[in-house]
Amino acid sequence: LRKKGSNIMKTDNNGTVLYNRSELQAVFSQLQPREEYSLLHFNVKKFRYFLGRYDHETGEELLQQILKTFTKGLKKGQYLLYTGGDDFIFLIHEWRKKKIIDELIQRDYKGYELKDSRFFNKVFFSMGVCRLRDFPEADFETCCLYAWLARITSKEHEKKSSDFKFFTRKQLQEFQMRSQLEVKTVEACRKETYAVYIQPKVDAKTLKICGGEALLRWFDEDGTMIPLSLFLPVLNENSYIRYVDQMVFELVCKMIQESIQKGMKMVPISFNLSKASFEDEPFMQEYMEVFQQFDIPKEYIEFELLESISMDNSDKLIKVVDTIHKAGFRCALDDFGSGYSSMSVLARVPIDIIKLDRSLFQNPYRDIDKFLIVDGLLDILHHFPVQVVAEGVEDETVAEHMRQHGCDMIQGFYYYRPMPMDEFQRLIAEQGEC
Repeated sequence: LRKKGSNIMKTDNNGTVLYNRSELQAVFSQLQPREEYSLLHFNVKKFRYFLGRYDHETGEELLQQILKTFTKGLKKGQYLLYTGGDDFIFLIHEWRKKKIIDELIQRDYKGYELKDSRFFNKVFFSMGVCRLRDFPEADFETCCLYAWLARITSKEHEKKSSDFKFFTRKQLQEFQMRSQLEVKTVEACRKETYAVYIQPKVDAKTLKICGGEALLRWFDEDGTMIPLSLFLPVLNENSYIRYVDQMVFELVCKMIQESIQKGMKMVPISFNLSKASFEDEPFMQEYMEVFQQFDIPKEYIEFELLESISMDNSDKLIKVVDTIHKAGFRCALDDFGSGYSSMSVLARVPIDIIKLDRSLFQNPYRDIDKFLIVDGLLDILHHFPVQVVAEGVEDETVAEHMRQHGCDMIQGFYYYRPMPMDEFQRLIAEQGEC
């Protein structure tokens, strides 16, 4: 029983419930043999939905029922830390994976079988495990962090079902690498060491360059290119993506102005609008502040909206496209056909350019024409006042097919790979009129 004024409670089975984090930390520091213990982090999934469906008082009743059933299940030598909220931390004398999984399943079932009709079969847990034998040098708070990281990085984390994951050395290395990468992305922003490349778009009839897409590149100190798939998610998470977007926009506007002042030909350049900008209504003000620093026609600027972020909210898409048009720029829908596309959006949103995703050129069935779907899309798109770009074109067969079936522009490795801005300028100057 819990003594009055105490932060420790003994259970009938000689387990121990703690209500102060420092108490469990003290127990942790005295463990012998340490490598035989494990930390388990339990979190009630979607707890905020309980609060929304009922109220905070009912949510507190749920937590107390979970605490009560967890307390009853504690065995000798096991500790449960509860400091309030929907998190529960266990310290158990067990290191064997099979035994730990058995413990997880038993505790998970305790949540499943709550007798209260409001909660029965509605409580699921997200569970993370840190085995101390895997991290002998880690202190209490570090092990708690590892159990938490295991929990939130589970592939099943967002599903409406219980799940668990063990934290491993490999995951620690990945976490450390990502942490280092985040620091480096911030430094790169401050030092402006990112590079801007442009991938040309060619006219499907003349095969001359008639446009380009500005792309972000980042080279390490030794000259190695860091894959975009590694650092772009980090930029999105630490909110530096908008700073980088503005940097890319400014550098390309400067290139366009320099080309015009030298009497060189120039073509429209498109910029990818990040999710952070898409969701922020005043985003165009930031771009206009940069644009007004240069003396260039608006016809040379286009914005590309990623299908994966714009199709989730068609009303928002309409507002964003309207904002871009009112500023005097054209708008493209990127990755069209990659999985979210709705043809009805064409009837509602005045998109200027449709970029067909490379996946449309692949052939998933042996006996079906690989161009069946894309040809059908082209037939429909020709009834709308839009230009069509085929992106990701890497072979002659696809390039020729798109040329013969009314595609306006082609972008891909078959014609040009992304290149530094000065190389792009040289190509434009060499080809003359588009």
